[in-house]
Amino acid sequence: MKQVYYGHIVEAEYLKEMLEEAKIGAMLRNEFQESGLAGFMAGQPGYASLYVSDEHEERAKIIITNLTKK
Repeated sequence: MKQVYYGHIVEAEYLKEMLEEAKIGAMLRNEFQESGLAGFMAGQPGYASLYVSDEHEERAKIIITNLTKK
């Protein structure tokens, strides 16, 4: 698995949906929430990482770049 995005959880959720529409499976990780459940705090509130399989990394990065252009 490769991390292809780190940012606000709302945008990460949107990007995950767009990748899945492009037939790229994606996994969202919220370290702040996960660590809180484990009894300690790590990560930044409201932020998440988006991961895809190694074989989809380049295609996912292109899609994310196109969707996040300012």
